[in-house]
This record gives sequence, structure tokens and C-alpha cells, in this order.
Amino acid sequence: MTVRREVLGDEHVDRAVARTTPFTEPFQDFITRTAWGDVWARPGLDRKTRSIITLTALTAIRAEGEIGMHVRAAIGNGLTPRRSPRSSCTPRSTPACRRPTRRSRSPRTCSRRWGSTRRDRERPRGRRRRGRPAHFVQSLERGRSVIRAFSADAPELTLSDGARRTGLTRAAARRFLLTLVDLHYVRTDGHVFWLSPRVLELGYAYLSSMSLTDVAEPHLERLVAEVRESSSVSVLEGDDVIYVARVPVSRIMTVSINVGTRFAAYATSMGRVMLAGLDAAALEDYLGRVEIVPRSPRAIDSPQRLRAELDRVRAQGYALVDGELDEGLRSVAVPIHDRDGAVAAAVNLSTHASRRTIDAMRKDLLPPLRETAARIEADLQAATGGRRTRRSS
Repeated sequence: MTVRREVLGDEHVDRAVARTTPFTEPFQDFITRTAWGDVWARPGLDRKTRSIITLTALTAIRAEGEIGMHVRAAIGNGLTPRRSPRSSCTPRSTPACRRPTRRSRSPRTCSRRWGSTRRDRERPRGRRRRGRPAHFVQSLERGRSVIRAFSADAPELTLSDGARRTGLTRAAARRFLLTLVDLHYVRTDGHVFWLSPRVLELGYAYLSSMSLTDVAEPHLERLVAEVRESSSVSVLEGDDVIYVARVPVSRIMTVSINVGTRFAAYATSMGRVMLAGLDAAALEDYLGRVEIVPRSPRAIDSPQRLRAELDRVRAQGYALVDGELDEGLRSVAVPIHDRDGAVAAAVNLSTHASRRTIDAMRKDLLPPLRETAARIEADLQAATGGRRTRRSS
């Protein structure tokens, strides 16, 4: 530990020890004992040779943060030669190999990573920083990407899985996952990670601030009891719809959709209702960037056809989707307006093609669905006390 403090400084070592957890303690002990203990205690080796051996040991155990600290400290103390034994490239000889300064962090660094910063090593592969506003906090984006890496298809992730699904390095993915474990949003057995129920807090704060879920659920239950079909409410988030309330009908076979489920807006009846409610500029922007992937032979397959369908939805006041999201699944949706008349959400009824025809849906399901939307609008305005209902854009 004495040699480690001598080369890297007391502040770094004290910080590393303070951050040690039961999970990381064996790694810290191994670094101290092997990289800084056995090597520097051997007789017959000069300080430069010991420094190079230590760097090799740190590389072998992938102690990335310690590697960068060692290289910069060793160069500054004259312990490690500036010239790489594998190349004539030096860390400051050419622009491509120059260590980034605090003011200018160039993503193009030498492949040898002489003196590269932790920030450069943790940058997601293939992601560029250009176009980001000055206030943008990239760590927050990366933390969110780690949470979103979990899904119904991948409820449990190893470190390698998390790194691969987020584009982060294993070291960065490990730090984010362990931080989420410390915050109780993720649980682990030391090898596999999975989300904890506490992660629901992140979405529930938004839902409760809207009062939409609490207001809508009683009306959905009444509607489902009347028509014996499943009903849902969703809001528009980016280019997707996200379900914020759902009451399924009790049947032997039902569609597996839960609160928090996301679908592409163009493929769903609720999504089309909300897209039709966008202003002209927002709709043009959406149609210009959306990539339409048909999920069935009868699905809309181009922005031009989608535009025509949205014009029809806007004119008739409802959207009806027949087998486009899933074969045999039919749904009809109407908008839920805020106090200013803007479309804030949508409510739908879904059924199977074997139970109801398109004409029967218009005749038997659309009228009670519109009445339910009107009751939700009235109660939502009362619940918000005159405050404008929050919408995702």
C-alpha cells in the first residue's frame, strides 16, 4: 500500500478504499498485493522495470481506472518511458496520440490508449457527442440505457449482457449496475442482475402527477363489464405509445399487455388517434423520421399511407385497426382531450376477429367507448383542479 500511495498519491488511494464494497474488496486487495506489493518488493529490479510490470499486472486484471492513473503518474515521475515498446508512437508526438486536455476532449485517441481518460474509455461505441447541448448529462443517458436494457425477453443480465445491450464497456456497465444495486433499483446475486420493484417509482411519479391512471381505471372497469372486451389507456411518448392503465377481460386466452408496455404509435389504434391530434409541424417531423416496419401483410407500410389514414382518423374522430399489430387482433380507439381541447391520451377496446366484425365494433363498441372517454375527460379536469394535464410529446 505504501508504494501504491507513493506513485498514485494518498487522495486516490483513500478514495478507492472509501468506495470499496464487499463485492469489490477482493479486487482492491488483489491489486494492492499483486500489482503493488509482490512486484515492488522483489530485489534486483529498478523502478522503471517495476513500473512496467505493475502496468502489465493491472492490464491483466482489467483495472482500467488504475491503469490510467498509473501511466500518467509514472510518466510524470519518470518511472515509465514515454515511448511504447510496441510502436514509435509517443503520447504527445502526434495529434492522433495526444492525450485529450480538459478543454478539448477529442474522441480520436491513439489505439494504444496512452494516458486515455476514463471518460474516453467509457464512451458508448459508435455514439458521437456532436449535436449534444451544453447542458446534456451523458452519464444520466447511460444510466437510463442500462435500466432499459432489461426487458421481457431479457429479465436477467450478466455484465457482458449489459455491456453488449447498451454499447458500454464492461467496466462502465459494472459501475452503473452496482450503483443501481446500491440505490435498490436493481438486485444481484453477484453474477446476474435483475430489476427490483422499486424501479416502478420512476414511472409512477409521472403517472400519479397526471392523475390519469387513478381517474381512468374505474371507468375502464365499468366499460369492460358492459361490453366484455379488454380496455386500455395510453399516452404518446416519443414515437411510441405507452400503456398507463389497462383492465383486461377474464378469458382463457388473452393478449399479454400490461401497464408500461410500449408499441410503435403508427401500428396501434391509440397511437393513430394521438398522432392525428398533433399539430402540423409535429406531424411532419414525425412522418419524416419514422421507420415503418409492417407487422402483418395488411399493415400500413409507408409514411404516405399513414398520412392518409391519419387524415381519415382526424375526420371521423376514431381509429380502427384490423390485424395490423397482430393477426386476428382488432381494436378501436378514441381520444381523451385536456381542458384546452388538445389530445392528451387515448382509450381503446380490443377484441378478436372471431368474436366481432368491423361493423359490429362500430355499432356495439364505439358508442360506449366514446361515452367512457367523455367521462374520463370530465373527471380528469376535476381531479387536476384546473391544472393542464401533462402530455408526452
